[in-house]
Amino acid sequence: MNHIIKGIIIVVAITSILAVGATSMTPIFRQGNAQAPTILHINFNCISCQPNYPFPITITNINHIIFSGLLPEGPTSYFLYPGSFAVSPEDNRNPSYSGVCKGTISAGQNLYCTILLDFS
Repeated sequence: MNHIIKGIIIVVAITSILAVGATSMTPIFRQGNAQAPTILHINFNCISCQPNYPFPITITNINHIIFSGLLPEGPTSYFLYPGSFAVSPEDNRNPSYSGVCKGTISAGQNLYCTILLDFS
């Protein structure tokens, strides 16, 4: 007795792949057009601080808060939509900034922001 097995081929098209960063999810590939991720790299350093010193910040992107919380010491990265953005402290510790911590980011661009707190 011969048995014939008929198979079904299912094709799934991926239209969007999401990259997760902190509290936001940003599409990095859209409708088959490869688009490089738009990333803000932040490096926070604290001089004469206790280990793991908490530093509360808010990151806004196109007038929406994408992250609000404690920034860990060292490097972190956040996926942004192209457009305006700003990194702001949530208290009066008056850090110094270098690099690009506020302005406009373009699609596929990587920007670097350094935040320094010095209690020495």
